[in-house]
Amino acid sequence: MPAGQQRPRGRWLAGRTLSARLITGVLLLLVGACAVIGLVTYLAVRGSMVSALDGQLRSASGTYASCIEATHEDATGQGGSPVPSGGDADGYQPPPNNNNCSQGQPQGMLGVRIKNGLITNCSVVSGMNNQPCPHLSAVDEKALMALPVYHPPGPYQQSPWSNTAYSVDLTSLDTGYRMTAVAGHDGDILITGLPMNSVNSTLGQVALAELIVFPSAFNRMLLHVERALGRRAASEARLRRFAADASHELRTPLSAIRGYAELGLRHHGPVPEDVTHALTRVQSESTRMGVLVDDLLLLARLDAGRPLEREPVDLSRLAIDVTSDARVARRDHHWRLDLPSDPILVRGDEHRLHQVLANLMSNAGKHTPPGSTVSVALRLDEAPGPERDSRSAPEGGMVERGVRPAAPRVELSITDDGPGIPPELLPELFERFTRADTSRARDLDAAGKSTGLGLAIVDAVVAAHGGSITVTSRPGRTRFTIYLTLLPEPADMADMPG
Repeated sequence: MPAGQQRPRGRWLAGRTLSARLITGVLLLLVGACAVIGLVTYLAVRGSMVSALDGQLRSASGTYASCIEATHEDATGQGGSPVPSGGDADGYQPPPNNNNCSQGQPQGMLGVRIKNGLITNCSVVSGMNNQPCPHLSAVDEKALMALPVYHPPGPYQQSPWSNTAYSVDLTSLDTGYRMTAVAGHDGDILITGLPMNSVNSTLGQVALAELIVFPSAFNRMLLHVERALGRRAASEARLRRFAADASHELRTPLSAIRGYAELGLRHHGPVPEDVTHALTRVQSESTRMGVLVDDLLLLARLDAGRPLEREPVDLSRLAIDVTSDARVARRDHHWRLDLPSDPILVRGDEHRLHQVLANLMSNAGKHTPPGSTVSVALRLDEAPGPERDSRSAPEGGMVERGVRPAAPRVELSITDDGPGIPPELLPELFERFTRADTSRARDLDAAGKSTGLGLAIVDAVVAAHGGSITVTSRPGRTRFTIYLTLLPEPADMADMPG
């Protein structure tokens, strides 16, 4: 990358591990949630306080307007009588310390009278008196005169009105106000304002509290999540140990049961038919339970992270052996094999990979009617492909488990032309003790003998090999595809086991 060029953010995130991306996503989500909650809380508190302040302002506006109008009329005389000596009716300014106009008014209330485009009166309530305003700047005067004027529908005594309040910052008074302008009787404009100091102070405290509370709440949440994950991990570990111990301990009595059942069947003397049938069923069910116990023990070991064999395995030969066994076991199916000319090698456990292929071939035979065709194909995939999450949901009849290895990789597929897998079964297909319904099973006996662990073992073994498995299904075509990492270099056939 050239010097000074920044790495794209998306590429940086894509280069992280899955856990790092999950943690980053959760952190961003939590930060966004906290920001939204904080903003909504801040706006809600501000709206409530400003609404209350506006209600107080409307009441004060009516009182102030009534007071100023009455004082002006007393000074000029009713009906426009002459003003005191030396005065001008249009420019008359009521006394700034008039107690009548300040009595009962909120502290800090600003009162302004504008006549003929000039400010003729400006006072601020302080204590029980009106104090003259400081000298207003040209910007402040322009802001006051730009306020929309409200025309009361009736006498001032009918206030408060429904006039709208506006926010105005006055630099001369070094504070912000909520203001309303009302038209007077003689063409003047009466402006009333209440300071927003208390509102701003409270909002500042709310913002500070959010900045303090959210990081403590976030840390507490992480602590609870960590403890919950720890308890869950410990519980899963105990469950895995129990399954492994129980499976191991059950193998001995099951072997004894099978042995005694075989011994009873070998009895030379006459044995009642019902006893023979019972011993046969005991032997059959104990054998089935033995398979189930072995499967549970294998899954418990894989869950515990027990390492598998890591030897070169010839998948071509493995596919030939498993397909040959399937032809012998189910002659009423058509089995096809498509292999490349050169052997394809992977590194892994040959016995477990054989078990994976055998389970998939057995499923294809059990869950398709006689005369169905099952195809096994093995090929080398050298084209780069996207990595997928390890537990993706079905999209268009597809489920993928595990992270697909980078190219070059091995692609092994088993395809049948049977009735397909029901869409509602796809999301749980690889979960333990999941059984296909009778619509896909060849017969009820085959469905009843299934342990529901075959595909779970396939998933666990493929994941232990660092690969992925994909299933796509629709009526007439079901395909399981396994992706494994190709050996960097072909191994010497003399070193191959067996």
